Amino acid sequence: MNTVTQPRPRVKPTLSFRLVAGDPPLIEVTEKTAHTMKFSWYYVTPIPSGYAPAWALTKSALTDGSDPEERSYEVVCEGGVYICSCKGNVAHGHCRHAEAIRTLREGGAL
Repeated sequence: MNTVTQPRPRVKPTLSFRLVAGDPPLIEVTEKTAHTMKFSWYYVTPIPSGYAPAWALTKSALTDGSDPEERSYEVVCEGGVYICSCKGNVAHGHCRHAEAIRTLREGGAL
């Protein structure tokens, strides 16, 4: 008799965000799984905007990210919704960049 094994469900990594002082400041993104911990760093600068708060996130030299060809992203907060210009946000409606800005703003760090 054949048995069918069920695939293990995917466990998403835990993300945490921290603002590191500097000029411009850095956002440190920590991605933690059961066996690994990865760090990414993005310089964050406000973008002048007449209609909604916006920020530019630029990868540090130590960060490749999931898309090494993209070096910077723009995050805009429209009516409490955070939108990013990265491919992940365009395809799935969420990403670490928008989540970092939202988390840091809600925590009063940004």
